[in-house]
Amino acid sequence: MLEANNELERRVQLRTKQLNETVDALRGEVYERIAAEKELLENQKRLRSLSQELVLTEERQRHKFAVELHDSIGQLLAFSKKELGTVLEKSPGNIEPTVRKVWESIRESIDLTRRLTFDLSSPTLYTLGLQSAIEELAEEFSKEHKYQCVLSSCRLPEGIAENIQIFIFRSIRELLINAAKHANASNVEIAISSKGNIIKVVVEDDGVGFDADQIENNRPAVKSFGLFSVRESLNNFGGKLEIGMAEKEGTRIVMYIPYKEQESDEQ
Repeated sequence: MLEANNELERRVQLRTKQLNETVDALRGEVYERIAAEKELLENQKRLRSLSQELVLTEERQRHKFAVELHDSIGQLLAFSKKELGTVLEKSPGNIEPTVRKVWESIRESIDLTRRLTFDLSSPTLYTLGLQSAIEELAEEFSKEHKYQCVLSSCRLPEGIAENIQIFIFRSIRELLINAAKHANASNVEIAISSKGNIIKVVVEDDGVGFDADQIENNRPAVKSFGLFSVRESLNNFGGKLEIGMAEKEGTRIVMYIPYKEQESDEQ
């Protein structure tokens, strides 16, 4: 009987030792996973920071080129147009058509330079702010393309970082370009609101729509590559892109963009 009890006790001790070893191994694995997840989160945070800094650096270069283009070529063309206009008024009839053609070419060059400057970097974004820049963007697209574009509402919070403003402006511009090229829309509406630490941007059109699965499955077609690019950039900002049908027809694209690391739920 004593021998049986000793054997049972030995088995219990052995089993306890095995269980302790298993627990220690599991505990070590848990710690390793926690450390790996922590490192992954830190890497994601660093990647997000680098991506945001890249957006800001790129925009600063664009803004620098736009200013130089406006201040150098733009002003030279404006001066040449003004002086040639004076010559045009006094030109003899036999050379007046030639002078007028040159004057028209300079005027077209000024318009082209202005568009290039705007495409590189919106001066309004730096002088009057994001809302005015988006309003101007909508007006420009309405003039240049075959649809009516409006900013129907814009409720922006205070204290939005420069890189976030730049990202919002460029993303909206990319979506408008996509609508102009592929949607065949008559109307495009932009709406902006915010809640907590999230800015919500809605771009809705009444065009032909497209297969949103191509974006979700990382298989962008030519006409949806702009949306794919916006989604990937938005991921780097910790945001989210939703694509669906508009209320009547067409496409409704929603961007959710965090503009602060932490924010209270109060609006």
